[in-house]
Amino acid sequence: MHTLGGGTRRVWNRPVSDNALLRSCDRIHGRAVRACGVTFGYGVAIGCAWFLIVACRANFFGEFS
Repeated sequence: MHTLGGGTRRVWNRPVSDNALLRSCDRIHGRAVRACGVTFGYGVAIGCAWFLIVACRANFFGEFS
């Protein structure tokens, strides 16, 4: 392809496998987000269990009954 200035311009065509690549990237990112969510959920659950264990050992709930 020639332009008015005499130079050439490249026309980039999108590869056929581009959609498959984007789909696999979405799949990987989805798994990473899900793994982060599960890790956060486990952290919250462990934190709650830790609080309850420490509170029971300190007889924290006996003061309210």
